[in-house]
Amino acid sequence: MKVLGAALLLCFVVFCAFQLPTDTLCKTIRTGRFHSYRAGTGAHTIILRTDSLQLEIRPASKDTTFWKISWLSNCRFAAEYISGPGPRNEAELQRYRNTVLFYNIREITKDYYVGTTTVRGADGSNSYLTDTTWLRAR
Repeated sequence: MKVLGAALLLCFVVFCAFQLPTDTLCKTIRTGRFHSYRAGTGAHTIILRTDSLQLEIRPASKDTTFWKISWLSNCRFAAEYISGPGPRNEAELQRYRNTVLFYNIREITKDYYVGTTTVRGADGSNSYLTDTTWLRAR
C-alpha cells in the first residue's frame, strides 16, 4: 500500500512539474503580436491580441478579421467573430456569429506556441485543428 501511495505521489509531482511552467508561460502570450502561416500555401497572418480583442491581418489581401476574446484560464480562451471578410451572405454571417472558437495553448517555446482550436458550431458539432503560432515573423 505504501508503494502505491508513493507511486501516486510521484506521478502527481511529475504531472505538476510539467503543467505549471506552461500555465505560467501562457500569461506571457495573452497579449502581443504573433504570426501564423497556412499549411501548404504559407499564407501569412499577423495576429494582434489584447486581453479582450484579437485582430487577424492578412498582409497579402490587407483583410482584417476581428474577434472578441474571453480568457477562460491562463492557457485557454474563447473567440467570437465580430467582423471581417468571410461571410458572403446574411445566413453565413449568422453562422459565423453563432460559432465559438475555443483555443487551448498546449506548448510554449522561445520561438512559438502550439495550440488546439475547437470550433463549436451553433448545431453543437465540434471540429478540431492543431496549429503553431510564431512569436516572430519567419
